[in-house]
Amino acid sequence: MRLTTPREIGAYIRDRRRAERLSQQELADLSGVSTRWLVDVENGKTGAQIGMVLRVLRTLGVVLDATQTVPTQTTAPDSANPAVAGALRRFDRSRSADEDQPRRAAHSPESSA
Repeated sequence: MRLTTPREIGAYIRDRRRAERLSQQELADLSGVSTRWLVDVENGKTGAQIGMVLRVLRTLGVVLDATQTVPTQTTAPDSANPAVAGALRRFDRSRSADEDQPRRAAHSPESSA
């Protein structure tokens, strides 16, 4: 199952809670979270602390398994944050320039004197 948004995670928690025949109060008590917090998470509210989400999932017997769906890239894709993409491009260029310097120095007129 693929969960990619707070709303999808909240719906999954709600469905699992109902399958276990637990009320929101019961699951909150078992997980050590407030009922209000659980209601907000089930409704897809953003900003929930990941540790608390994991605690609720653990109470429901759910383990998260992280899998990579896209191959790792050495440079940022076009859709990445422009500031990050620019920094990666500058880093790649500076690294290439650093690797080329010893060869240039070996062929410069000063090195043959």
